[in-house]
Amino acid sequence: MLAALTAACIAHVAGIYAEPVTALDALLRIEGGQVGTVSRDANGTADLGPYQVNTSWVSFFAKAWHRAPDETYYLIRDHGCANALAAGAVLRAALDEAHGNIGVAIGYYHSHTPERAATYRQHFIAALRKVLQHGEQN
Repeated sequence: MLAALTAACIAHVAGIYAEPVTALDALLRIEGGQVGTVSRDANGTADLGPYQVNTSWVSFFAKAWHRAPDETYYLIRDHGCANALAAGAVLRAALDEAHGNIGVAIGYYHSHTPERAATYRQHFIAALRKVLQHGEQN
């Protein structure tokens, strides 16, 4: 059963992980997924749901959430709030790795390859500007 992603959920996730709501909104804008979507990657993994959380994280969240891997996969893919919770955790891990530097962390959310991270950061900045200009929250 598909469950929508709500602004209240995004705000809750931001609070849990001490992240700006606007950062999560901008990430959502960049990733552009929808509840239930699967985007296949060239490396054999896939990106799931609104925040396009990579399947490489499924085993981590299965252990953290005390769920079977297949159930975790479906939660991340089909439940908007679970997808946001996973995305928030991935961003928090990136922030911790980047010692709180949000710019570096945003790049890490996408890739640890410097060129790919830099390009993603530029997309994030453009998305963040739109979020801030329009006062959007998803």
